[in-house]
Amino acid sequence: MGSDSSKPKNKKETNNNNNNHSTNNNFSVPSIRLPASQSCYDVPSKKEGLSRSRPGSSCSVSSRHPLNPRHRRLIQSCFANPHETIGRRIMKRAAEVREDFGRFYLNMDAEQREIAEEAIKAVLKKIIACLESAEDMQRVAEEYGTGFVELRPLGFKPDYFAVIADATITECTHLDSAVHKAHTTTHAFSQFGAMMFSSVRDGFYHEVRKRRRTSNSFSCSSNNSSVRRKKSGDSRTSSRGGSPRPVSPELFGRAQTRMAEPVGCSCKRVCLIAFQIARWFPVLFVFAILGWAYYAYVVNLCIESVESIPQKALYLVLFHILLALLVTSYLRTVFARVRRPPKEFKIPAAYREEIAGYNGEIARIAPIVQRYVEANCLPVYMREYEGRGGGYRFCPKCIAVKPDRSHHCSFCGTCVLKFDHHCPWVNTCVNFHNYKFFLLFLGYGLVFCIFCVATDLEFFVRFWRHDFLEGRGDSIKINMVMLFFVGAMFSISMGGLFFYHLYLVAKNRTTIESFRAPILTDGPNENAFNLGIRNNFRQVFGNRPLLWLLPVFTSQGDGLRFSNLKDEVPIHDIPVSPKYAEANGVDVYGDGIVFGQRDLDGLSYTLLARQSDEDEDLIIGAV
Repeated sequence: MGSDSSKPKNKKETNNNNNNHSTNNNFSVPSIRLPASQSCYDVPSKKEGLSRSRPGSSCSVSSRHPLNPRHRRLIQSCFANPHETIGRRIMKRAAEVREDFGRFYLNMDAEQREIAEEAIKAVLKKIIACLESAEDMQRVAEEYGTGFVELRPLGFKPDYFAVIADATITECTHLDSAVHKAHTTTHAFSQFGAMMFSSVRDGFYHEVRKRRRTSNSFSCSSNNSSVRRKKSGDSRTSSRGGSPRPVSPELFGRAQTRMAEPVGCSCKRVCLIAFQIARWFPVLFVFAILGWAYYAYVVNLCIESVESIPQKALYLVLFHILLALLVTSYLRTVFARVRRPPKEFKIPAAYREEIAGYNGEIARIAPIVQRYVEANCLPVYMREYEGRGGGYRFCPKCIAVKPDRSHHCSFCGTCVLKFDHHCPWVNTCVNFHNYKFFLLFLGYGLVFCIFCVATDLEFFVRFWRHDFLEGRGDSIKINMVMLFFVGAMFSISMGGLFFYHLYLVAKNRTTIESFRAPILTDGPNENAFNLGIRNNFRQVFGNRPLLWLLPVFTSQGDGLRFSNLKDEVPIHDIPVSPKYAEANGVDVYGDGIVFGQRDLDGLSYTLLARQSDEDEDLIIGAV
């Protein structure tokens, strides 16, 4: 290697060298002895060989070798030098570079570490021996990758392949001993390492999927056999098994999990059901209050207390109109379906394998989420705060990318578009799809309470003056007084909440954003989605003024997309989701994921329009 004389002089000598390598390196990959007496690097037989023809896989064999002949000769010449300790050097370098891999490596005992070091050295020799055949290289690398599945109980993570690949490239480059140019050697081994460890990774994931399919098939077959025993009349066996009728392996797996639960879990389920029922108590309380108010106002006040027939008719008509609008808005708020983010935001299985290794550590999951977002061009701009990595927002419970302004609701158990808050009085989340109904409920509730208080004020005063109509029972007097106090109390509480949410609409914020400003690429910005009072109001109530006060959905958007002011596109010029518009008979724009963002450089807003600082200077100069 040190001179040109060490290089093969002709094709015949090259072939002889390759044959010698194939003869000397004909050995099996050693395996780690685990406590369960399973082999960590057991090589599957050729009959169980991996399929390397699946489309889109990095294992697909192309007609052209990924390494050019010059690089192949360079790699072979490097491995002609002494390299007996390369396995140990690779593993130690990887342990030094990455702390968690170092902990995993040190957790193995001395014998396991020695076998792992010998295994990577052996697989390198086997790959070098078949370097002229890309298919054989991939087969050997995939077989090596399948062995890492057994290391998962010891703490192995799929992303460790990257640090092992980097360490392999570095240590293999050192074998050259500076005979070739540094960049040439590095480039050759970089291509070699990328090709090798992409196949190692594919072999690992293929084995994981294979074992999952085998496990599901076993569960399903066991379930079918228990059903057959039940049909054959073996009542004793069926009573013990208690297996449900097979629908799918996933459902059967959940049934088996429930069967294996201890007795205490049944009590937990009962408590959970009781909690779900108790969540409806505030809703029932609201209807109970409305039912009592209806009797007290219609019967006790209008029919039995008001003497003037025109006044009685006016009170009854206005009362029923306000009550109808209030109840309709309330029902639309309560029973509006909580929409989940689209399926495009769900992390697919290929990425979940990597994410599962981090045990919900958002800061370390961020690069994987960013790779998925950029690969699929998802329209998300909000980020996590620095303590969680500063990447795109990710929900570890839904295993999905969070759309802008969405948050996970622990009561509903899902991420909710434009999440405002979970309100116990409506037993659901106040979100993009029912926010207008919630505002109308507050507004009509306030007007309804004020109307009841105002019309009951006359009889309330007469009661305290002891001038109430003679011949009326005590129950009527008590209802008149209680109607006044209850109406006044609810008008104060609902009025405060109503005007607070009007303020949030004017600023285009949600309740959660008023406490924690949304974080964009340039940092937290509480006015990130403020488009001005007029556009903010129309985002919630729509562009049709005649429908603003009616409990029908007219909000701009369908929970998926909104216009962006930075693009200089008017908010009412971007229609989206014609299917929703056709189904509901309204014009909808946006999707609840991309929201308009205000450019803060020199913009100020008035009630009906926006003006720049330059316009304001001209106005001041003219004055």
